[in-house]
Amino acid sequence: MSDRFFSYTNTARTRLYWCSLLLSVFILPTANAGERYSPTVTRAEAEIISSAQKISVTNLTAASVYLDDKRDGETSAALDFALGNFYFQAGDIARAEAAYLVSVGKMPQFRDATGNLGRIYLMQGKPEKTTALCSELIENGIPNADIYRLLGHAHLMSEHYISAENAFRQCLLLRPEDNEAMLGLAKCLLQEERYKECHSLMEELLSENPENPELWSLRANTAIALDDQEQALVSIESARRLNAATADMLATLGDIYINRQQIREALTAYEKSFSGQPPSFNRIIRAARGLLSIGSSSEATKMLERANSLSENSFTPSQTVKILKLRAAIANQDGDTNRAVKIYRQALKQAPLNGDILLALADIERGRGDIETSKMNAERAARLPGFEARAFVMLAQLEVERENYTAAADLLEKSLSFKDQKHIRQYLGRVRRLTDR
Repeated sequence: MSDRFFSYTNTARTRLYWCSLLLSVFILPTANAGERYSPTVTRAEAEIISSAQKISVTNLTAASVYLDDKRDGETSAALDFALGNFYFQAGDIARAEAAYLVSVGKMPQFRDATGNLGRIYLMQGKPEKTTALCSELIENGIPNADIYRLLGHAHLMSEHYISAENAFRQCLLLRPEDNEAMLGLAKCLLQEERYKECHSLMEELLSENPENPELWSLRANTAIALDDQEQALVSIESARRLNAATADMLATLGDIYINRQQIREALTAYEKSFSGQPPSFNRIIRAARGLLSIGSSSEATKMLERANSLSENSFTPSQTVKILKLRAAIANQDGDTNRAVKIYRQALKQAPLNGDILLALADIERGRGDIETSKMNAERAARLPGFEARAFVMLAQLEVERENYTAAADLLEKSLSFKDQKHIRQYLGRVRRLTDR
């Protein structure tokens, strides 16, 4: 997912989600001899399962032991299925998996057992195994809405978004009101950058379930993708009021308030975001840049101090350069150009081909009247891929200050050949008028 989005799931929430799905399946299969996809349960087996279920109310371990003693190679897959559910409820995932495997081995078309086994594989981060189980059922003509939904989640976890979308749509054909499938479909549409479709689906889901924090998270991501910051703000604030806003969501909220020039609200959001587990280095740097962009150099400095406490100064080279660039930018904004130049040059020693640093130095030297040094740095930046357009504009500005308007116009033409920008074309027009005088 693009780094402008925040994650709307994490390991704990994902595990809880699959737990809820798993336990939504009945502990006991229907004892119906006419059912093709559930085992036939004898009267004796039904009594065993019933007794085990009564024991499980107060002692899951005892229920599991009791049921395990009663099953063998001749008993139906129902006993193994029930045992798997007991193990799962007790948190013994390995034994639950083993019991479901025995159940499916006895009756491959047992959909509930196959579904629960597939959900366990997803919890274990093994979506390919879930895909194989579901695909086999579908190939054998034994699918239902639950199997298609499970297959959709497996493909989604594997980042096979088109396949996941198709699976969720198959589920919805069989069960149009399946909100979990609709949510999965919305996630696919977001990843496929079909933002308007995702937005419409989110509005429908939220109208039916406004207390679901994951829906607000996904709606916020969709709004960010559509560049609708107002709706993103409302969505994250709604999740926050539900006590469901993650640290990433709150940091994104801070970014939005920065863009709205609301520094107090931005700081509050950042503080809440960073009050729990330590935020990522990139998140802190992003916040510091945002604060600096609206002129709050003191708060940006505090953010950098927070970054320093993260790694105890054991930064990677690229992280060190990012910190140095911000320190220099802060010094420059505070009017201490000598300090800014000193820090930028320190950063340049570690990253001699960093165009941002070269152009920042060129801009400072130009402001201080050192035209030749400024030109030298800008020319170095112009030779770096991705920095040509900005560098040629800088060089053109230097020529304008020397009243070399023809040379400036040529440099602006070069800039436009790399990146066509309306405001540069307008600047070129003004320079040409000076040339014609």
